[in-house]
Amino acid sequence: MCMKNLENILRECLQHDKKSQHLLFNNFKDLYMGIAIRYMKNRELAKDVVQLSFIKIFENLDTLKKLATFESWSRRIVINTALNELKKSSKYEETPFSEESVEFKELFDVEISEILKIDNKQLIELINTLPEGYRTVFNLYMIDGFSHKEIAITLGISENTSRSQLSKAKKNLMAKIDKLSRGDYGKAFG
Repeated sequence: MCMKNLENILRECLQHDKKSQHLLFNNFKDLYMGIAIRYMKNRELAKDVVQLSFIKIFENLDTLKKLATFESWSRRIVINTALNELKKSSKYEETPFSEESVEFKELFDVEISEILKIDNKQLIELINTLPEGYRTVFNLYMIDGFSHKEIAITLGISENTSRSQLSKAKKNLMAKIDKLSRGDYGKAFG
């Protein structure tokens, strides 16, 4: 959708135009579902997050300062909605940070070529097999570009816990990728 059309649709949405709201929904639902499924693991829960996100978007559209920033603003709403739903259902465990994390980062960078051998669908499926805390921090840091400080504030954990969770997520993910590359699908997705 071109920026000019998006701005027109957003202006009409501000006036509660149902046709424009439907158009906006149809243009962004797949993008938002892709974000939500990375956090929620379950397709039905992800659909709920998308629905809740659109309600929040329509309710708060008047707070958007520049219509041109809609996409990043709305992505943040989807992420925050998913995180709020996760917080309702679980708690994040504080785990101590260790030097093992630093060593693993180097391993992850070296082994990145293994990731390139699997398609996006398989990678998302593997990410979804990670424990919830690992998966959430991994998504926030690696995919959505949050800093450890932002993750700590958002999830109510320490920065060291964020680093530790990310390290463990990478280590776990690399082990799964290794199993997958050896054809051991049961252990990779188990």
